[in-house]
Amino acid sequence: MKLKVRKISRFLLRDATLGHAQTITESDDPEWVILTSQVTDTRQLRVFLRGLGELVEVLEPASLRQYFCNLSQHLACMYAQPPA
Repeated sequence: MKLKVRKISRFLLRDATLGHAQTITESDDPEWVILTSQVTDTRQLRVFLRGLGELVEVLEPASLRQYFCNLSQHLACMYAQPPA
């Protein structure tokens, strides 16, 4: 898995090992770091990443990125309507 993580929140991931061979490296953008880790895509992982909200962007794998794309579209539609 490859994530783009806001630097202000990287402490959340430094102590929480998500998988094997986890590394955090600088990115081209000074506000972000890149986290890579060998993980299994599980419900628990998705819940954890959802909790980070806009502080994290899934770059890889494509299937996990697509999950968050679909979720974002669903939430955008849901919140575009006034509450019933």
